[in-house]
Formats: sequence, structure tokens, C-alpha cells
Amino acid sequence: MARCFMLLAAVGLATCEAFVVPVEPPSQPATPRRLPSRMETVEAPSDVSAAGQAVVLSMLAGLIVGLAAPASSWAEDAAPAVSPKEARAAKFKEEMQKASAKLQAAPSKEERLKKSQQQLQEYSKKADTEYTSP
Repeated sequence: MARCFMLLAAVGLATCEAFVVPVEPPSQPATPRRLPSRMETVEAPSDVSAAGQAVVLSMLAGLIVGLAAPASSWAEDAAPAVSPKEARAAKFKEEMQKASAKLQAAPSKEERLKKSQQQLQEYSKKADTEYTSP
């Protein structure tokens, strides 16, 4: 939960800085003029409403990000991540088990030999009957 609040605060501050534009003094004219007196000095208007809007927008953005983040990222007791090496080892072990199961289910050499001999005998009988009859 603390991570969520830290995330919200960071997003809020970042967006505040992105939306609030500092007021710059007007640029100096190219032609020299007399210096203004203190009475004639005009202060830049403070744009309080824009700054307030920026703060509100940044807080809303932080709230949206906080609510849109998956709950699993907030969990303190999340399951430990599996390293890539462990994942590869588990996958290899699984593949080896599948391969050994296939090998055990496959017919033996004797069974395959008997089957091929039987097919050859059937083929030779078929060939004899087809070519010997006129």
C-alpha cells in the first residue's frame, strides 16, 4: 500500500512540474530606453488558476494510474519470481518426461519387424494374384 502512495505522490509531483510554466520577465527591447522607475514597474500577473488546475489534473492522473495498476504489483506477499534458469530446467524436465513416455508407448523392434514382414507377405500375395491371373 505504501508503494501505491509513493507512486501517486511521484506522479503528482512530476505532472505538476510538467504543467506549471514559470513566469518569465518580458524580453528586453533591442533599442535602448530609459530605465523604468519603481513606480512604473509592472509585476507579472500570477496565474493561480492555471497552477491550481495543473495540481488538480496531476492528482487525477496519479489517482488513475494508482487505480489502473494491477493489484499484484501492490502485494507484499507476492509469490517469488522464477529465474529464467529454473524455468528452462523445469521445461527441459517436462519435455524429457514427454519424450520418455513416447518411447515407452512406441512398439519394440520385434513388433515393428513382425508388422513389416506381415505387410510384405500381404503385398507378395497381392502381387502374385494380380500378375498371374490373365
